[in-house]
Formats: sequence, structure tokens, C-alpha cells
Amino acid sequence: YELFAGRPVFLGDDPPSLLRAHALEPVPALGAARADLAARPELDAWLCRALDKAPRGRFPDARAMQLALLAVPTPNAWLTVPR
Repeated sequence: YELFAGRPVFLGDDPPSLLRAHALEPVPALGAARADLAARPELDAWLCRALDKAPRGRFPDARAMQLALLAVPTPNAWLTVPR
């Protein structure tokens, strides 16, 4: 998530709020984290699966994760140019 958005998935001022967010909050869409980043819905879905709270909801292994990322149409994300 941080590689695409340029920031951690959750922000907080103290460890308890960060732990709560990681445990309970859904992963925000990339566009919510960075206004100048447009991402395909498939990329957001890939990130959500990679960061799923439940281990069974995540990719079973790195190869499955790679194949799913390769299936995201390109460009899978791009920066928008401010006008």
C-alpha cells in the first residue's frame, strides 16, 4: 500500500489507535490516501485482498499474489496532472 500511496495504510498519533485501525478498519482506496493518484478498481481489490484481516482472505502464496497483480490491466495506476 505504501509503495503505491506514498504513506502507510493507516495513520495515527499513538500506537493504540494504529492497532485499532489495523484490526478493525477496512483498507482505504488508494484515491482516498492520495488525491493525485488514480488507480484501477482491480488494483484496489488486489490491495484489499493482500491486506485482508483474515489470513484465509489473503493470497495463499507469493506466486498467487504475483499472478493476480499481473492480471490487473495496465496502466494499473497513474498520477493525475493538476490543472
